[in-house]
Amino acid sequence: ADAQARLSFASSFFEGQTQGSYARGEAFQAHASGGVHGTNGMTSALVGMSSARTPQELVLAVRRLHLLYALSFSVGGIPLVYMGDEIGLGNAAAESDIEAVDGRQLHRPRFDAAAWERRLDPSTPEGLVHQGFLRLTQLRRELPGLDGDVPAQVLPLAHPGVLGISRAGLFYSFGNFTGEAVELDLAQVLGPDAAAWRNVLGDPLQDGRLTLPAWSSAWLTRSVPS
Repeated sequence: ADAQARLSFASSFFEGQTQGSYARGEAFQAHASGGVHGTNGMTSALVGMSSARTPQELVLAVRRLHLLYALSFSVGGIPLVYMGDEIGLGNAAAESDIEAVDGRQLHRPRFDAAAWERRLDPSTPEGLVHQGFLRLTQLRRELPGLDGDVPAQVLPLAHPGVLGISRAGLFYSFGNFTGEAVELDLAQVLGPDAAAWRNVLGDPLQDGRLTLPAWSSAWLTRSVPS
């Protein structure tokens, strides 16, 4: 029952029905009893790009999108980038015959050539999103700790809103899934050699402490040979 309640809350939130929700999706296979299986929609719409009304709201939405993909790029295997996510493409226009079933048309938008051209302009939403994808892709190629044969393990962290992943002690990923900044004492996680690590995806470490802004990620790799 608790699992179903959590799923229903998440689906309602990403459908945009929960007060304060930034998401613009649709419930997936909702039942008359209120049960749901999930939510449809392009990632940009679910993280708040479609509903952003101020530059700051847009920045936070883009952070959420990059946060999700930073997690996907860091856990192993081959990352899947859904077509259009690399430029923050929004939901497709509704088509009533599909919408009446489960709304899957939302994540089937047509290719937007104009939006694709804007990916090279960092002053546009498409450019902001695309720059982040390029950075993730570059680091994914360069960091040996992200090789496919390096096992991943979830770290036991005290903060419930932060997800930490270790790739056999060669690479660490931290994601802040909250709307508030979080500071981590890396000595408690990495041990006494915390100063030997650097953040290649965000702000530098300060005296062995990592500050994660709201909805942000950090990727740590060694700055000196082990």
